[in-house]
Amino acid sequence: MKIVECVSEDTKLVSFMAYSPGQNKIQHFEEACQEWDIERLADDLVGKTGDLPPAQQRNLKAILLNLSPKEAAKQLEISESTLKPAFSALYRLIENLTQEKSNTVTYKTARFVLENYRKKEISPKILSIHSNSEILRLNSDRPQLSTNQIASEDIQKFRLIGRDEAITKLNELFKVHKIVLVLGEGGLGKSALAKFYCGSKVCEFHQLGNEEIAKAESLVDGWLQGLFGEAPSNQEFRIKLDRLRKYLIEDNRGICIVLDNLEPALNDGKFKEEHRRYVALLEVLSDPRVSSVTLITSRQPIHENVEVFEYKLPELDNKSWCEYFQLRKIEVGENHLGDVNSALNQMHRDYGGNAECMCVLSGNITNAREHKMNLEAYWERNKEDLRAHPRIEGLIKWQFDVLEHENPLAYKLLCRMGCYRYQDAVATVPEQGLLDLLWDEATTKPRRVVDNLFNRCLIKFSEKDRGYFLHPVMREEAVSRLKDRNGKWTEEGKDVNILAAKFFDSTLQRILTVTDALQGFEIIFHYLEAENYEAAASMLLEAKNSAEYDSEVFGYACWRLGFSQKVISTISTVLEKVDSQMTNPYILAGLYRTLGYSQNQLGNIHEGIKYHELSQQISNKYFQSIEFDSQNIDHLRMGNMICAYFVNVGLCYIDLWDISKAQDSFEKANIFFNRYDPFSYSWATIQSCLTLVKSILSRYDKTLLKDAYRLANDTYSRYHAGTLSTSTWGETYSPFLLGKAFNFLDNIERALEMYHIALSISSENGYTQAKANILCGLAEVYKKLQNFNVAFSYHHDGIGILQYLGAKCDLAEAYFQLGLTYQAMGEHDQAKEYKAKALQLFAQMEAPKQIERVNKAFDQGAIK
Repeated sequence: MKIVECVSEDTKLVSFMAYSPGQNKIQHFEEACQEWDIERLADDLVGKTGDLPPAQQRNLKAILLNLSPKEAAKQLEISESTLKPAFSALYRLIENLTQEKSNTVTYKTARFVLENYRKKEISPKILSIHSNSEILRLNSDRPQLSTNQIASEDIQKFRLIGRDEAITKLNELFKVHKIVLVLGEGGLGKSALAKFYCGSKVCEFHQLGNEEIAKAESLVDGWLQGLFGEAPSNQEFRIKLDRLRKYLIEDNRGICIVLDNLEPALNDGKFKEEHRRYVALLEVLSDPRVSSVTLITSRQPIHENVEVFEYKLPELDNKSWCEYFQLRKIEVGENHLGDVNSALNQMHRDYGGNAECMCVLSGNITNAREHKMNLEAYWERNKEDLRAHPRIEGLIKWQFDVLEHENPLAYKLLCRMGCYRYQDAVATVPEQGLLDLLWDEATTKPRRVVDNLFNRCLIKFSEKDRGYFLHPVMREEAVSRLKDRNGKWTEEGKDVNILAAKFFDSTLQRILTVTDALQGFEIIFHYLEAENYEAAASMLLEAKNSAEYDSEVFGYACWRLGFSQKVISTISTVLEKVDSQMTNPYILAGLYRTLGYSQNQLGNIHEGIKYHELSQQISNKYFQSIEFDSQNIDHLRMGNMICAYFVNVGLCYIDLWDISKAQDSFEKANIFFNRYDPFSYSWATIQSCLTLVKSILSRYDKTLLKDAYRLANDTYSRYHAGTLSTSTWGETYSPFLLGKAFNFLDNIERALEMYHIALSISSENGYTQAKANILCGLAEVYKKLQNFNVAFSYHHDGIGILQYLGAKCDLAEAYFQLGLTYQAMGEHDQAKEYKAKALQLFAQMEAPKQIERVNKAFDQGAIK
């Protein structure tokens, strides 16, 4: 880094320019340009003595953003000692321009000093008293902008994008109320709205915490002197208030009093002891006889015995963000509003529509070293670090720090709320989920803690979902406060995650919908975060009641609903942690069995068989040293594992079209179920599977046809007699497999009957993949009936679902059957297209017998 000293002989001003061979640091702090005409201000500062160097213009922008030399140096990646003299030189120039006393301007006061100077230059009619308040005329004509005015009318309108409705609302409220409190979290744009509403063209005030808030006494003194020409006096505060009330009643100028950023005077809605006189002041300002109106902005409500109407300022919508970025010539991408996952909508969602974040981000995008002016490219690079910019980080941290000081219990809850993810179908958490996070606090009124956070606008509430949530940028800060320096959860953080898991588990009674499944995955997520891997594994195998259906293991319910890939990734994560340490054989065998079935559902048949065999090895080992006891629940569960292995690999062999091996597996399953599983539904499952494989084999060996018909009719009769009690899986798959069997036996009437029964049940219990296969089965039947319009409708619906699920094997079968339908119609080009698609998928599955089957079927023009 090379530092060049530049000296102006006329002003003896020393400024510093920083040059870096690899990086241009002049273009920084561009957010200041949204409110200030930097070139004009620079000209005013140096007068006719020359130009303000580019580096000093950059430093001036930093000062206008209330940045200290240390904060600016951090962003510029240079030393603080480099900037201090440059900043000091600017302070002296500001003093010369504004006629302030020497050595009084600092980075904390410079912005306010320039604002006051600007207002005086605009018009002497607009009166201003600082210390977080202003008095402005509502009815005074807006003056013509002078040549020295820094912010233009257009810039202020630019800042107020998306606030037309709020301004209209304020107009309506002031017809009825004397005091309106604009409430909202930091950075929402409350101050900008207040200033614009009252006709002022000034910038925002000092950031909170930089200075003490003004005493009510000093405000009243200033108003009496500035508005009504009184001389200073030492009279009691109450006497001064009475005179102020009298003036405001008699005054006909329509004064608007703005108390901006009042929250430093408040604690949980009550004025702090040193600011109790604000209560008396507000009593005067709320007097229905006064001609004035008062606009207050705050991050906290006011819970005092005064009449204050509370208006919660809504966040800016995504259209306003889009308009703002486009006005700054930033590329936002195509379909940016319509696509919920567009970069614009993600950014808007993660920052909660916050106006200050919008301004900061636009500056970042404008000055990005890479992909300048491109929102999508910027977001792709920065979306994992929402608090990357110091201004955004400071805005969020300040709110947490103030809460920690004023209400430690509410602060603790806010941090703990970070453990919830607030995403997908579990986007909110009901109140009880928040109260459970205070398990270790002896508070008799925990709901007040939740109310405190909501009143401070730190947490949000969804009327639609009836639950609370944090915006992602707030959650990111909350999580950081429950983790150590290495990014690991503290013991408190682990306990919080376990409590969150238990809360979700207590409210999840059944797995019937996608939302139910996603809530189950949230339980597993929290156990994994807490490093309680066995609890996460147990959840995957936990039986949940499925409405009128029997209890169903969570992992199976998930693949039923189309979450096979999510189940695979979750189990793989668990196995990485517990495989060598797991002492419970049922859990380990169950994980491998569920993993095998999920792989099979996605068409990874050989992978599925591998995991089923691992499950079988664990189950067999369990019974090597003990005798099976049908009264022992653990024995029954492990015995069921052995039986299920043969059913599962049998289904895999059907997918590979190795029908003889499938038959052998189902017959072995029948033997083992008689030995280990006394429940009748096990026989029903095997009966349906055997019926299907025998009907398939009868197409290749006519001597088996009679036996296949007998078994199919027997199973059909028992099904309608209600003697085939079955599992949740069997409720759908038994009639489906029986329908396929009758289709192979060319019994169209019964095939349609069983398919429609299966379709109805699959729709009721949410077996998404089964429903797709049933639709494709119906398409086959209607192809045989040469009702091609109906066949194509079923083909289309079934294939659409399978494509969405990524179920390769079932999709290959669906393409195969659609190709045969095209062939039956004489549409040979389309038939070849879908034949090729089927062959490609079967090749990926390493299923040579399926490839042989497809080729023969197209050669012969018939289903084989």
